[in-house]
Amino acid sequence: MKKMVLPILLLFSAISVHSQQFEKLIWATPEWQNYTEKNGNGIYNEIINSIYSKRGIKIVVEYVPWKRALYMVENKTADMTGTDENLGNFMYSSLPVIASREKAFYDSSRIKGIFSSKNLPGLKGIWMRGYLENSSLKGLEGYETDSRESAIKMLIAERVDYYLDNEFQMNQALNLISYDKNRYKTSLVAELNLYFIFSNSERGQYFKKIFDYEYAVLKNKGLLKKIYIKYNMMDSYPF
Repeated sequence: MKKMVLPILLLFSAISVHSQQFEKLIWATPEWQNYTEKNGNGIYNEIINSIYSKRGIKIVVEYVPWKRALYMVENKTADMTGTDENLGNFMYSSLPVIASREKAFYDSSRIKGIFSSKNLPGLKGIWMRGYLENSSLKGLEGYETDSRESAIKMLIAERVDYYLDNEFQMNQALNLISYDKNRYKTSLVAELNLYFIFSNSERGQYFKKIFDYEYAVLKNKGLLKKIYIKYNMMDSYPF
């Protein structure tokens, strides 16, 4: 009997240690207004909490720049980040989280005619640091910046030809400054579905499986749409 007790205790100990490994989710993300605010507000915060808190999983948020967040997931020091295009470089949520409209802000007195994605390769742009990392738009000529205000000022000073950003955050930035709306225009250059990214590890697979299931439940019950309505982001609702 004593010979049987030790293996059973070792088995339960191994199961306990294994389950403890998945009690905490490490989420690496920049702080984005209306998405991932440090005070807990934001559409991504609400989605992630709605999915994992009900499972008793503690969510540990590490606020880092976007490039660093991707690096942490790639090197398995974080379990997830996002959102981004599904280019096959990571494990992604099965369903998209954001329908993103990427726009260029430009000077119509300098660039005549219709401005589209076809214009971008021949021009010099500016965007937020890490914006084109893991992006189908990667390879464009231009600069990175840590401030949307600086990006707009560089455009107005004619140091760049356009400022590139997603529509929602571009509009937030433009609403804070004064500019000639007859001269400076925005133009749609891409429409992208964005997904949460998970580390290519046992932990990543575990948390992705939970996300995919619970996210679909939120969608099918109509609860997901209510979250987008709450944050005035139905234009970004991907369904």
